Amino acid sequence: MAFCADKPLKKGAVTLKLRTLAFILLAFCFLLPSCKRANSMSPDEIAETIQANVQFAPLVQMNDDQIFTSFLNVDSGSVSSAALYVSSSEDKSDELVVVGLAHSKYFDEITAALLAHVNQRATNFKNQSSAESSKLTHAVLRRTKTVIILVVCEEYQKAEKVLDEIGAKSIKS
Repeated sequence: MAFCADKPLKKGAVTLKLRTLAFILLAFCFLLPSCKRANSMSPDEIAETIQANVQFAPLVQMNDDQIFTSFLNVDSGSVSSAALYVSSSEDKSDELVVVGLAHSKYFDEITAALLAHVNQRATNFKNQSSAESSKLTHAVLRRTKTVIILVVCEEYQKAEKVLDEIGAKSIKS
C-alpha cells in the first residue's frame, strides 16, 4: 500500500515503518568507517579517533616501539604495535597510550604496567599541580580483545564516551 495524503496511516503501519527505518539505519552504520568498532581498529586508528574527539594539552608522538617498551618497562615481545602520545610539557600529565598486544596472555602484564605508571605519575604530580593530579585520578583505562587504551586528560568523560561508542570495555583495576 503506497502512502497517500488522503488516507492516514494506521498505527501499526507507522510502527512497522519506523522499525524498518531503524533497522536500515543500524545496518548502514555498521558499513560506515566512522562507525568502526575498536576490535577492528589498529592502535593508530583508535588513537586518531580519540584525538579527533577529545582535547588534550599539546602532545608529542613517540614513534619507536622501543621507546614504548622502555617507557613502561615491559618485554618488547608483549607488544605488537603501539601509539604513544605524551605531553610536550613536563608540567602537564596528558597522555594517550594505545597498546596492541602480541598475545592476549600479556593483558595482565601490560595493564599492571599502565596502572603502575599512572600511580607513579599521580604521586609525582600530587604536590605540584592539583589539576594535573586530578587528570591522573580520572585516567581512563579500557580494552578490546587485543588492545589496551589509556587516556589521561581533562575531558576524561568525553574520552569515555568515545571509547563507549567504539566498543572498548572498562578494565576493573
